[in-house]
Amino acid sequence: MASLPIHGALIGHVSRVELDSLIQRAPTGLREKDSTGKLPLHIAAELNVSSDLLLLLIESFPHALVTSDSSGVLPIHLLAKTCRHVAVFEEIGRRHQECFKMKDLDGWLPIHHASRDNQDVAILQYLVRLYAGGLCIRTL
Repeated sequence: MASLPIHGALIGHVSRVELDSLIQRAPTGLREKDSTGKLPLHIAAELNVSSDLLLLLIESFPHALVTSDSSGVLPIHLLAKTCRHVAVFEEIGRRHQECFKMKDLDGWLPIHHASRDNQDVAILQYLVRLYAGGLCIRTL
């Protein structure tokens, strides 16, 4: 699989200090997709890394929040399934609140993913507060 060191580091359980160092030395790596079309933030979301790593990635390249992978999935769709840290969702809301209204290719909103995957009640409440209209939208 073609990838950059930042992709492999996330898979290998990098520390915050190590990730910050990688970002400082090669910030363009945050914009590069691996062979499956995933940005580092997609990988971090899938792996459910710590909130401090997620926040570092979001702060370093906020545009990743509205960039889909080759399957049409945004990082918010993955985070809605895995992340249990309200602070991460609050940061996303500050940076790109519109992504809470964005569907994946199957018509699923973040609230759909969160509810299907038994997300924490605090996360569900936050998602409803940001986009209550999502409760009335059907998936494809």
